[in-house]
Amino acid sequence: MRRFVLVFLVGLFMQGWIWKTPMIHENAVQAKKRAVSILAADIEAEDRVVIHFDGALPETISAADIRFEPELAVKSIIVGETSLEIRTGRIDLYRNYRVHIRSVGEKPLRPMGILDQFYSDKPLGYQFENGNTVFRLFAPRALRVELELFDRCEQKTGLRHAMKRDAEGVWELVLPGELEGKYYGYRVWGPEGDGEIFDPDKLIADPYSRAVCTKNTYLHQGKTLIYRDDFDWDGDDFFALQMGRPDHPRSACAGSHRASQFGSAGLPARHLPRFARSQHARWTELSQRPRRECGGIFAAA
Repeated sequence: MRRFVLVFLVGLFMQGWIWKTPMIHENAVQAKKRAVSILAADIEAEDRVVIHFDGALPETISAADIRFEPELAVKSIIVGETSLEIRTGRIDLYRNYRVHIRSVGEKPLRPMGILDQFYSDKPLGYQFENGNTVFRLFAPRALRVELELFDRCEQKTGLRHAMKRDAEGVWELVLPGELEGKYYGYRVWGPEGDGEIFDPDKLIADPYSRAVCTKNTYLHQGKTLIYRDDFDWDGDDFFALQMGRPDHPRSACAGSHRASQFGSAGLPARHLPRFARSQHARWTELSQRPRRECGGIFAAA
């Protein structure tokens, strides 16, 4: 009797499993189709958006499944294996858009190829021109830009100047005098929304900075230093410095550990670039001091 009951139960289980197997397979296929998500949604032209997915798109997708916020007309679509090209109405570069695709998901649009229309031959960063200091920043989507000028690096509040934008997306400001030794940064306003990083509350160092002062934090609170970088390198040549411990008879280093630094490389100062000469003199002075222990150059007594 027990054997009969056991066989009967196993039979019922097998029948249920066989009946459910096609359903389980179909559900898995449907789940796989629904699992596709949007990787990126790029504005490539003023009337073209390309969306990239992490898997194959549903074969039934149509223009009726696509919606933009703010509203954009969907004129046509081209469905690729893992991408979707959408022809739209005219896109306003200075607005933030989001695309919604039924049964797939949504994503903010990011400006990509559309920015290729902007090009300028103007030198960016700061330049000394005709007794003035000229600042230029490429920010074609910015709505407003201010330059903040500081006398010292540690200064928290500076003097703000509004910049003007040209047709190529370059913001420009001309200030009288050559402002060598001062510091500056930018405050930039732009479109707001998901995916945007405009924040005028944050001071931004010039992307074309030649030198910056900054705090060693993840916030990168940097200011650009204005200095004259006009050293004439004509006639200079490469030279080798043997790096290691200072070679000084009164140092506490073993002879096998002694070597040369700036101050003991045996190079005449005339062969060093102008910027390095002051460092050469400083290292020379330090290299002549007795060492308390076998340490770095700054362990001099």
